[in-house]
Amino acid sequence: MDNQDTIEAMQTLLEQVELPSSAELIRNPTEEFIIDVISAFFDNCHIDTATIKRLTPSQRNALEVTNPENAYIASILNLREAAAVVGREIFMRDFQITDITSPRHIRAKKQLRFLGNFLLYANNKKSHMQERIDEVLSRAEKIQSLRAQKQDAMERMNEQALLRAQKKMEIKKIEQEIIEWESKISGNRAKIAIDDKILKERDAVKAQRVARNQGQRAELQKYQDIDDELNGKVVRSPEKFRTQLRDLTEARKNQEEKRDNIQGAILHKRTLLQTFETALNLIKKEQGKLGELIEDQKKLKGIKKEGERLKEEVDEAARTISLVENMESQEPQVIAGAIQETEKLCQERIQKIKKTFVEADGEKKLLERKKETLEIRCTELGSQTAKIREQIQEIEVETRDFLRHTQELHDSEMAKIQRLHGGAPNGMD
Repeated sequence: MDNQDTIEAMQTLLEQVELPSSAELIRNPTEEFIIDVISAFFDNCHIDTATIKRLTPSQRNALEVTNPENAYIASILNLREAAAVVGREIFMRDFQITDITSPRHIRAKKQLRFLGNFLLYANNKKSHMQERIDEVLSRAEKIQSLRAQKQDAMERMNEQALLRAQKKMEIKKIEQEIIEWESKISGNRAKIAIDDKILKERDAVKAQRVARNQGQRAELQKYQDIDDELNGKVVRSPEKFRTQLRDLTEARKNQEEKRDNIQGAILHKRTLLQTFETALNLIKKEQGKLGELIEDQKKLKGIKKEGERLKEEVDEAARTISLVENMESQEPQVIAGAIQETEKLCQERIQKIKKTFVEADGEKKLLERKKETLEIRCTELGSQTAKIREQIQEIEVETRDFLRHTQELHDSEMAKIQRLHGGAPNGMD
């Protein structure tokens, strides 16, 4: 009767601590029952039974040499070793491998009593320490929340750092475009200088030709005066000379008509020369706008300085990130305050960077508009220069025609004068 009461008390104890139990198994324990009780005991103590039963690398190597079918025995050995270690802490110091493989009624009941009493003691202590445990868990949750906030702040800082890196790349791209446009502007300046030099040379050639034409007109006027003087000395009485006089008069009228035509051509050339001078003055005026390009270069240098200032702000943000990383070992309240202060500083820097980027973008658009205006103007100048070159070629052709015609007129007049000099004495005789 006492033995029955002991078995019922043991069953009640095991059920109270949620361990496997039955009167039959307590009276006649089996290997499977002992393994289930030890596994349930470890689970109540938050010990991973599966990890304990898992074979070690050395055990797996040994089984490969001996017999892999003995893996079940190795897992029981691991479970016994863990139970022995825990048992020494709860005054169950003589736990053997046979207590699992061949359990005996008296030893099994004694060992079950140790396990059940320990779990009962632990549950009672846990209820008394629940408030402190809750406080520790609450603090752990707060720490976890602070860590999450810190991680979020770090992610935002990384995003800001990435954004700053992108801004720096855009600034470098703008600087590269500025360098390219400066190179193009230098090339345009060189072309303008070459065109100006060519126009000056052609202007000088045109002035020389105009001076030479004026000298030829003076010489032509001189011969005309000689012709008038000789006509006054011609004898009019003989019929021969009357006929010759009529021919000379008619020829003179023809020469005067040709002279009028030549003078009209000269007036036309003067008009073309005035057009050429107007185009040259326009080119000189456009060259005066190079000062505006110099001012644009100064603004570009200002943008470069602004980019350097942005780089300094990025370096300062990197130092702030390093400061936050150094505060990981401090109290949670200090970390939370530092995170808030860092977020505030980052927001202020972001606003400054956005404002600076907007200003830089405005400067870039202004420079692009000026660049487009300059390209349009350069195209117009190229078109005007081509027209001027065509006009110069026309003037050169007309000047050659004029010189040829003048030379022919001069040769004709000289021949007539020679004929008059040769025929006058015979007529007088």
